Amino acid sequence: MEDAELKKLIDGYQDELEELEENRRRRAAKRATMTEEEIVKSMEEDLYAVWADATREGMSIIMVGGEEDAEFTPVYPDAPYELAAAVVARLIERGARISFAESCTGGLCAAAIVAVPDASRVLDASFVTYANEAKYALVGVSEETLSAHGAVSEEVAAEMAAGAAHAAGADVGVGISGIAGPTGGTPEKPVGTVCFGFSLFGRVTSATC
Repeated sequence: MEDAELKKLIDGYQDELEELEENRRRRAAKRATMTEEEIVKSMEEDLYAVWADATREGMSIIMVGGEEDAEFTPVYPDAPYELAAAVVARLIERGARISFAESCTGGLCAAAIVAVPDASRVLDASFVTYANEAKYALVGVSEETLSAHGAVSEEVAAEMAAGAAHAAGADVGVGISGIAGPTGGTPEKPVGTVCFGFSLFGRVTSATC
């Protein structure tokens, strides 16, 4: 790499760090005037927005496919590092730790976090719960929930999230279960369906993309 190219790369990285630091200072000043309940709600909205935006824009670390009879083309993120760095930065700002219970992503979400410097400040343990038995044993998903709703459901993803947070002693738990394809889809749950669970300080929400 030429010296000029290297300098440009370093300068760009420095600018990004300065912008992150300025954003951190602004958010810290805002939090100083917020109640504990408002801080928790803000964190919930921030983290949910990051993952929702990532999914909508094709930057999530989940493979997305078409219908079963269509050609299956996995879509990988254009900038997974930037997404993971944003999550790590927000967790550090709030002094929170995260854990994942991943099915269709097979550990990719945790791997994306680990690739970011200071990941050890926000991640202690994470879980790949691909099989139903692993969901029972590692993150405490109930057999009744799986039987009633199926592995790919918001109900199961929510229990995965809560279970991951509990098992890892984390403030934030994320559960992910989906149908990555190329087969396995149904009219009700086509290939590409992904269910998310979010547990934030014990408050659990879910969504389907």
